[in-house]
Amino acid sequence: MALTKKELEVLDILCKNINKNISYEYLKDIVWINKDISDSTVQNVVSRLKKKLDNINIENISNFGYVLKK
Repeated sequence: MALTKKELEVLDILCKNINKNISYEYLKDIVWINKDISDSTVQNVVSRLKKKLDNINIENISNFGYVLKK
């Protein structure tokens, strides 16, 4: 299954920070040049990523962001 550029960038950040909490703000700062995007944009990208890669364990952290569990 092919991943989009944004999905790959988010996955790369999560993989480099396994078991660390990654905020929506951090993802927006690193992945998106336009800082005015909403948290729901990040949530949509991660949701698609989770559907495409159902064997990885990306957990939501309510009102904060995500963590990739080992």
